[in-house]
Amino acid sequence: MSVCLLCSTKDVHRQNIDQIAVKSTNVDHLVSTHNGPVQLYQIQGLQSFSRYLFLFPGFLFIAKQKSITTFKLKFKVQLSDIWLSDHVEEISESGMKHPERSFLIGWPMKTVGANFGSGSEKQNWKNLLEEHILRIKTQVDPVQKMNLKIVCREKNYSVTKHLCVSNTETTAQVVQRCIQEFHLNPLPGGQTYQLWVMSGDLPTHPLIGHEFPYAIKMSAERETVVQSRRRVTSSRHSLNSLLNNDCHFSICAKQQRAPRIYVEAPRRARSPLISLFRRPRTEVVQPTPKLFARNLTELCVDDKLPAPIMDLLQFLYIHGPTCVGVFRKTASVKLVTEVRAKLDSGAVVNTADLSVSVAGSVLKEYLRSMPDCLLVCDLYSKWIDVFSTDNMDTRKENIKGLLAQLPKSHDLLLRHLLCVLCRINDH
Repeated sequence: MSVCLLCSTKDVHRQNIDQIAVKSTNVDHLVSTHNGPVQLYQIQGLQSFSRYLFLFPGFLFIAKQKSITTFKLKFKVQLSDIWLSDHVEEISESGMKHPERSFLIGWPMKTVGANFGSGSEKQNWKNLLEEHILRIKTQVDPVQKMNLKIVCREKNYSVTKHLCVSNTETTAQVVQRCIQEFHLNPLPGGQTYQLWVMSGDLPTHPLIGHEFPYAIKMSAERETVVQSRRRVTSSRHSLNSLLNNDCHFSICAKQQRAPRIYVEAPRRARSPLISLFRRPRTEVVQPTPKLFARNLTELCVDDKLPAPIMDLLQFLYIHGPTCVGVFRKTASVKLVTEVRAKLDSGAVVNTADLSVSVAGSVLKEYLRSMPDCLLVCDLYSKWIDVFSTDNMDTRKENIKGLLAQLPKSHDLLLRHLLCVLCRINDH
């Protein structure tokens, strides 16, 4: 069953992630051709975001997963406005892990690093996007051109020219043309020229080299048309906003990034009187937990799961189907903390006194606290590679092989957990 999304709201509800449909009054009925999770990194700064990509004919949707069945739309980008690049060193300061599984993806006034779960997944997404972008650009008119206003600012003067560029020319190619048009001399010390874009009230944005200035200008033109159609209370305010929305480019010497220098602040000298009135430090010895954050193999006796875990599983097997969102909804943090503390101290907890949501949250807390995750951290890359195989028979055999590599205690807990999940799913 396909699920509908109204683009005016920004929520995507799904029942089958492989068949998400989009309906809007402005676009035709669309069906997602490819989708998957991604970690996005900002070029400037240290922030990263977990997002979900949906590839549609002519569009790329970037959404945030709010729950298991709900997504919030963050960006809706036309494929004709997207550019890709493998120069992930541009975001080396963002702390991005595994650059070999990443590439840059950008659209007008935005460029981010996309990090995927594996190298094959990264290459698959890059090939799909390149194929769809090329198809969109050559579908209507193979070559489209537009005049761009480019300002060359030197120390004592500035020169403005209009350069005709096509929809396939990158920023690096436009920079080379500007060097010839403006007769710019080579810069000393191996410096290079860089193109900057200025659009409306947005801050001046530097371009790396793989962007498409044509797409940036077209995006600004579309935004101008949208603003002109909006109803505003003051016609003067509307005219000023349209005039300020002029999009033009500037070429100048590329600014080198200054190295970050951290200076340790000097420590203030403390008065000797403070030590006279200070309480002596007493080290608080934390008791060793008896259940959480412990190796499951050590807790299993005679190939049996710990009694508190079995009590939680049996309780959820019986009462889980009667609670809507038993694992999705969060219970009271105070109650979950109290139950965890009792179980870690070795006290017996009567599950009949717990609500279903609290029992589900305690079980999730235990799974999160396992030193080695349920499916074993060392097998993470193999689990990811399993689902990149399209042949279902091969996939099943690979899954069986990975299950055989799990420790016996992990395999036992996984069987009981899947039994509970299947029962809840059947109801």
